[in-house]
Amino acid sequence: MEIYPADSDYDNTLPGFEIPDGYDSSILYNIDTGYVSGVNITDQKTGQTYQGIVDLNPTLDRIAAGQKYPYKNDGTTFNNYPVDGIELLPSEPSGYYTECVVPTPGINGPGPQRIVVRKEGEAYYTPDHYHSFIPIKSK
Repeated sequence: MEIYPADSDYDNTLPGFEIPDGYDSSILYNIDTGYVSGVNITDQKTGQTYQGIVDLNPTLDRIAAGQKYPYKNDGTTFNNYPVDGIELLPSEPSGYYTECVVPTPGINGPGPQRIVVRKEGEAYYTPDHYHSFIPIKSK
């Protein structure tokens, strides 16, 4: 995974990246490679901010293989609680979504990144611990 301190230069214009309708145009997801570009990740404990390109493939492969990341909430129900009064994902019954940790190099513990998977297999990536989501292609 490539992430850089927020004051670093990085290329956010990689070929093949697309902007999903209705989503932040500064975050681009490449459906063919599984890379997300333009991500800002903040360590909730230290406040250090990183930005750059995130490779979701190791986490997507782990999910597809039914493996867990060694963190208590990995593989548990994501409840889709409203953020600032707004449900960010489609409303579904309890147990419909599962959260999976996306490890972040340089951040102790699980960090803020997650992939949330619906029972039908659709998946969403959040770089900021559920404050925003982008749809991604699950494996």
